[in-house]
Amino acid sequence: MTEAHLDAGSKGGAGIVVYVVEDDESVRRAFVRLLRAAGIEPRPYESVQRFLADVSDQPGACILLDMAVSCEASVQLRERALIMPLVAVSVRDHEPVRRKARSLGAKFFLPKPVEGQALVDAIKSVTSAKNDTDSGQKKST
Repeated sequence: MTEAHLDAGSKGGAGIVVYVVEDDESVRRAFVRLLRAAGIEPRPYESVQRFLADVSDQPGACILLDMAVSCEASVQLRERALIMPLVAVSVRDHEPVRRKARSLGAKFFLPKPVEGQALVDAIKSVTSAKNDTDSGQKKST
């Protein structure tokens, strides 16, 4: 993954928070750099347990999850994905991994190495869809 895939003037992620749950430190750092370059605020976590312990429900935020760490707390992740949309990534691009991602509530599954613009687009898509849904619910009450 490289930052070169991003449009140079693409800072359209203002206000988006992404919780990056990735156990590989170098990949986590690369995701953080990529998201910052896109104007998105990354909040990195090396484990699902630490993420679940630190983060309460954050409407408007998104979870970027490496599927290698997903089995640690599947039920809690599924509950969070109801509130925060989830984008899953994995080096294993196999149907069982994709099925697991769907069972956790993932809106997108991207195989590693992740193409930078595809990741940014997926995050913007799930956060704008969530914000549109929230706005619609507020208007109807």
